[in-house]
Amino acid sequence: MGVYGALGASLSGLSVTKAQLDVLAVNISNADTPGYTRKTVSQSTTIAGDKVIGVRTESLDRQLDVLLQKQIRSELGASGYVQTTASYHDRLGAMMGEPGSASAFDTLISNFSTSLSTLSDNPSSFTAQQAVIGDAQVLAQTLNSMSADVQQLRTEAEQGISESVRNINDSLQRIEDVNNTILGVAGDSKVPADLLDERDRHIDALAKEIDIQVIEQQNGSVSIFTNSGISLFSGEAQTLEFDQVAKLNPLSQYSSVPSERSVGTVTIGSLGSDSIDLLAGNNIRSGRLAGFVELRDDTLVEMQNRLDEFAHHLALSMSTVTQESAALDPIPGDTIADFGGTGTFAPIDFTNAGSNDGLISFDLTVDGVTQTVDITYAEAAAGAADPAAVTQAELVSLINQEANTAFSTVGVTYAVADGTAIDLRSGTTGAGSNVGVASYTEANLAGTTTLANGSVTGGSAFDGLQVDLTNIQPGNQVSMSVTDNVASSTQQITLVHVTDPASLPLDSSLTTNPNDLVIGVDLTDPAAVEAALAANGVGLSVGTGSGGELQFIDDGAAGQYDINSLSARVSVTDLQGGSAQLPMFNDGIENNGFYTNSQDGYDQKVGFSARIQLNNEILSDPSVLSKMTPTTASGDATRATYLYEQFTSTQFGVDANTGIGSEANPLDISLASFGREIVNKTAFDAASAQRAQEGQDIVTNGLLARQSAESGVNIDEEMARLTELQAVYAANAQVMSVAREMMDLLLNI
Repeated sequence: MGVYGALGASLSGLSVTKAQLDVLAVNISNADTPGYTRKTVSQSTTIAGDKVIGVRTESLDRQLDVLLQKQIRSELGASGYVQTTASYHDRLGAMMGEPGSASAFDTLISNFSTSLSTLSDNPSSFTAQQAVIGDAQVLAQTLNSMSADVQQLRTEAEQGISESVRNINDSLQRIEDVNNTILGVAGDSKVPADLLDERDRHIDALAKEIDIQVIEQQNGSVSIFTNSGISLFSGEAQTLEFDQVAKLNPLSQYSSVPSERSVGTVTIGSLGSDSIDLLAGNNIRSGRLAGFVELRDDTLVEMQNRLDEFAHHLALSMSTVTQESAALDPIPGDTIADFGGTGTFAPIDFTNAGSNDGLISFDLTVDGVTQTVDITYAEAAAGAADPAAVTQAELVSLINQEANTAFSTVGVTYAVADGTAIDLRSGTTGAGSNVGVASYTEANLAGTTTLANGSVTGGSAFDGLQVDLTNIQPGNQVSMSVTDNVASSTQQITLVHVTDPASLPLDSSLTTNPNDLVIGVDLTDPAAVEAALAANGVGLSVGTGSGGELQFIDDGAAGQYDINSLSARVSVTDLQGGSAQLPMFNDGIENNGFYTNSQDGYDQKVGFSARIQLNNEILSDPSVLSKMTPTTASGDATRATYLYEQFTSTQFGVDANTGIGSEANPLDISLASFGREIVNKTAFDAASAQRAQEGQDIVTNGLLARQSAESGVNIDEEMARLTELQAVYAANAQVMSVAREMMDLLLNI
């Protein structure tokens, strides 16, 4: 290499060093810029023929660990999720109050418990009565306030979803803009590193909002998917839509069925197909968006359920009386007339080959009173689908109709079917109650054999139970246990009084017993009850007792079904009806003011904590807290003691939708203890969320620190590099100076 070669080599060295100095200066100036990655200039030798003639720059490179970047994006989503949820859990904890403080929920529960205890010791004390009223009002008003707070938080979460969707759309659009610029230059040269940094910053912002997977494409572009596989970006940004609801209430619920949904949902039109509901099927799994959705649809709904469950039992525990069952009317052991023997029942033809004069007639004797029961063609035609083929069930209905007419009774069951025969029984109560059939005749039935040729034999007694449902209210329940001897199984059944057919069927979760068969039906209609039981595979006859009782009749001691137990829970609506129960807490809006857990129209328990209030009549006359009737002695502690025990001792099963207990193993607890458990669970959830955030912060910050060390700008390192480049630059300059002196010497020879 001659002098000219030395000049060229040193000049190329100066050029490369200058480029490195330029990059170093930019690195130092962006040392604190978020998302900036340290750049370096790669260089290579310049060769002419077989000789190295200098140096040249190759590319501007980012110092980036791609695997670490992928981990960080995953943790950014997790951080966005836990930070969002933890902040709301803190606010729920604050809503409950500092445990033990004067306004804390657990303190209000203790105050009410104490005032009830004082009243039970001094039932006639006006001061004690006023204390109960005051503490009851504060408790109800606090429930109202907390329910409003929960719904405000849900509304804010709805707004948070909307904000997150806007952020996602903004990030996707920015990614598209930068990506298009990258594609515009990628075909001509290496993609500028600063453009890649800018795109990565927008992708990182996206990762905070929603869980993503990023796939690098060979042409320099990227594709972005959610972890569930939904495409967000593939050369073109997808747009998310959110139909925000302005204000939420306890009835505002998410459903994947659009007609049942009353909150907003996030949708995306994926590659020209129909829009996809991203909230259905766990499509969003992390990020701020997932946090807001979980808060709105799970965490805060669960908190509302806790408040409603407390209010629900607070009202019902004071106002619900349990009616135990009684023996059937008539009592087991009465004489029974049995039509039909053991033969198979044949449909009865009343047409008599078109003469329409078929007849069944018999004298029915009940408690010594005999009445004639006739069933003619006209009656069969009016009460059967086909008078030429009257079924056993239709004949039973006709007999009951005509017998009630004959004995001037209403709704009494005189006849039931056991599958092969029709059994007659008495409709009155008493040990002497008995039934007999005499003078049975059948005429003009076209020769059809019916009722075992008209013979009447003594049958075995009916088994069963009856329960008084006087003043039954919507939502009241009848509980029964029935054994199927053929299937060798016992079924627990809860019948719920529902008068609105549109509310049926009811969900089995209405009771806390996971093995309970829940049936909604109008309990004032025995025929409807019998049909509802039959539809669920339970073959019992249902009738009405002489006192209006609801009767459940099985098929005898040797039959398929046995009724083991029967009871009813009926709401008391009278303040001084003579029982210890009273409607102390009412519904401020629904069901005419009474809270009975009605299912007509909708579940009355939903949002009840927002509507619960102390019965205004108690405010007008505090003495009813002790006086079960107007004439109850002033010192009678029966009612006051009952109220205290219901609040502090009587246990109930907690609905699993509160997050306390489970469906398989529901928690049984007293009302006062349940209120404290709500406080404890809320505090525990808040502490758990805080720990999760702290743990996530450690993980995310650790990864970010590692990335900063590997990809960020270290001023000390850059300054050391500056000194090194300064020396290199000076050396190249010195070479040029020496070469120029040599050239000058040659020219002066």
